[in-house]
Amino acid sequence: METITVKSSEKNSNVELHFNLWDSEKNKLHCLDIGVMCEANSKPETIEITIPGKYTPNDINDLSDLLISKNEICTNIFNCKMELTIQDSWGAKVCKKQDPKDEKFIIRKFDTESQNRDVVIKNDHVKIVFKVNEKSDIISEGYNKIYYRIRIRNFKLESYSVLSKSKGGFFESSYDRNRIIDFRINDIKLLSLSTGKEIADNNLKISKIHFLYITDCEENIILATPEPRIRLFETENWKEYIKAQKHEMLAYHMFFKESTTSPSFLLKIQQRKTSVWHIGGYAIGVLLMSLFANLIMILFEKLSCPWSCISVVLFGLLCIIALLVFIPLINEKFSVYRRGKKRKNRK
Repeated sequence: METITVKSSEKNSNVELHFNLWDSEKNKLHCLDIGVMCEANSKPETIEITIPGKYTPNDINDLSDLLISKNEICTNIFNCKMELTIQDSWGAKVCKKQDPKDEKFIIRKFDTESQNRDVVIKNDHVKIVFKVNEKSDIISEGYNKIYYRIRIRNFKLESYSVLSKSKGGFFESSYDRNRIIDFRINDIKLLSLSTGKEIADNNLKISKIHFLYITDCEENIILATPEPRIRLFETENWKEYIKAQKHEMLAYHMFFKESTTSPSFLLKIQQRKTSVWHIGGYAIGVLLMSLFANLIMILFEKLSCPWSCISVVLFGLLCIIALLVFIPLINEKFSVYRRGKKRKNRK
């Protein structure tokens, strides 16, 4: 199990985080969108987010151009009426239309080039650095917040989840499988002593965390904490923001307010799987038993010694028992191989 870490170059900073986890087998969507809303400062400051897993520079994409391309996209992201005022090469000024007052902030473009040190890629993690500083005249105009939004493609969800399969699944054509996703942020228990101390001393204040889990409608989520708000995902409204939406999805929205400890989002998903290999195994088993029955009938007619017949029957029974014991083992090994191959293809 892994944890995402968030820290600031300045102590006692305040930040709001948005996570959109896209996990759809039918639409082949496996990515994580990260939004960071931080207070604008006249002095330089950085917010660092570390994501465990092996990634490439092509997996990190800036989403600011999508956000500022249309008011409708911004409205979907922030779930309220948005108004884009000024756009240029650095981003856009945005007014969030809400009661009792309108909130103004700046959507900044994020440089994903590794040589500029905004993205630092290591063998087992990627560190993303958001630079927070603005001119005093911008702040005086009321634009006192900055927003970044990026996407991590081929997100390694297996680092934050475990799978458990029902016992005796081989003897059924379909079986239940539970998947538990435990999405943790700044969990000191999962960090080294030095990193945990650094996170604790940094005292970063997370004012809000919004976590949106988007998955196929067929997925049966039997437990979620904190309690989510669930809705049918508006595919038509989001088609310009996220591609390859051919099948309907559900969105589970969870959030924390004024989180000072290590927040986490847990989902327990029950999946009903049908195994073609199991069905094929049953067909082969029925075929073998019918052949064995025919063979026994022929031997009873040919052999006069009853002990010979009994020995043949016992040998056949032993063969069937061996098949029932070894085929599940082979099937399990093959399942592990297929899961490993799927992970390798995602990389």
